[in-house]
Formats: sequence, structure tokens, C-alpha cells
Amino acid sequence: LKVPFKVEIPMETTFAHIENQFRTLPAFSWQGWVQGATYLQNNDYKLDVALQWAARALQIDRSVQTLGLHAKLLVLNGKKEEGLKEAAEMRNEWSDDWRSHYSAAEVYEEAQELKKAEAAYKQAKELASDDRTKQVMQNRIDAINQ
Repeated sequence: LKVPFKVEIPMETTFAHIENQFRTLPAFSWQGWVQGATYLQNNDYKLDVALQWAARALQIDRSVQTLGLHAKLLVLNGKKEEGLKEAAEMRNEWSDDWRSHYSAAEVYEEAQELKKAEAAYKQAKELASDDRTKQVMQNRIDAINQ
């Protein structure tokens, strides 16, 4: 006998659990803050807190990953100009890294700056070294132009 059932955990419960984890070891690592902020972003939940967590990760480790997440969350929190500024900084600081252009393109898309997003995806595609990544970039370019 098989009985299908669905288990759902309320977002508030998950959020409280993540917050509690920051009282221990993950609080000392930028990765924990990024994971928490990304989880909230992906679930469109407490984006103001996600921005705070991304800022904490950025304080610990300034990288394409932390700056890109912070920039995107700025846009999602209504701070479009600040997010766009950080996306541009990221592209300048890591100009030879395809991931910086890809991450900036995601910020531009979120900000509805589609021409900038397309240009950043194209730059990421040029810098990418493997065919799979180049195809992902082309798919994103195609999606913008539809």
C-alpha cells in the first residue's frame, strides 16, 4: 500500500532555523551568509533580511559571488541605482572573469535594464572557456530577445 503525502514546512520555521544557525559556526563564514540570503531570495521571503545577510557575506569576503548577490538584492529591495552601481563595479574589478559579467547581467535583468544585460551576457560568453557555459549565455541572450 502506498499513500502519497506532501510535507510542507512554513517559511517562518525555516527562517527561524537559519537565523538560529547564524549564532554558531556559519556566522563566521561568508558561505553561510550567502546560502541564507540566497534561500530567502529564491523564496521571495524577507528580502530586507536577505540584503542584510548578503552585506555580511560581502564584509567577510568581497568576491564575484558576494558582490553579485548583494547587488541583486539591492535591486530587489528597491535600491536599483545602488545595485546597478555595484554590478558595474563588479564587471570592472573582475573584467577578465566571465562570472562577473554573468552575475552583473542577472542584476541588470532584475532591474529591467535588458540592453545592459544582453551586453554583459555577450561579454561573459566571450570570456567563457567551455561550450556548455557559452550555450547557457546564448540561451540567456536569446531569452532577452524574445
